[in-house]
Amino acid sequence: GCPDALLAHFYCRYFADLFGGSVLGYPTMLAVGLKDTPACYSFPPHVESARRDYIETIYTQLNASGAAHLTPTTQALLVEEAKAAFRHNAALYSEVLSPKERVGVPGLYLGAVQGALQIATGFVLRPFIAR
Repeated sequence: GCPDALLAHFYCRYFADLFGGSVLGYPTMLAVGLKDTPACYSFPPHVESARRDYIETIYTQLNASGAAHLTPTTQALLVEEAKAAFRHNAALYSEVLSPKERVGVPGLYLGAVQGALQIATGFVLRPFIAR
């Protein structure tokens, strides 16, 4: 593989969480039965206090670096890798069911619906559950 392909995964996952995926932290914790909010939804105080500026800085630097250092062929590879990263991240959320529960379940779409319902349940129950 291409070492630059990691940038596509960074772009897909990290930016998704920075742009709003972090609101899923607490409901995901409840839906999956974790003791704490998943670390991927937590950011250091310097990021939280200036999230928009932080995102813009990284986005600008990432794009400038790509334009300056990557060939058009590698850029096209990164686009395809970003699409794959998105599919992998979507599949991650379909893994809420145990293997036994997944028997006969038609994969990603039903898993996504179930995950969304569990997350929505977490949002609804949040005010009633003491931390």
